[in-house]
Amino acid sequence: MYTPQDAARVAPRWHFRHISEDVLPALKARGLSDDDVDTLLVANPRRLFE
Repeated sequence: MYTPQDAARVAPRWHFRHISEDVLPALKARGLSDDDVDTLLVANPRRLFE
């Protein structure tokens, strides 16, 4: 576990909505399609757990 100070230093913008609010919009702005998002977040995990 990180101390709050270490966490702020290592991942200053991290929060529970980081993927949906920061990462995905940045990837979509660079050309990631909705199908690509579905593959990353739905199809691949489904295939792993089946």
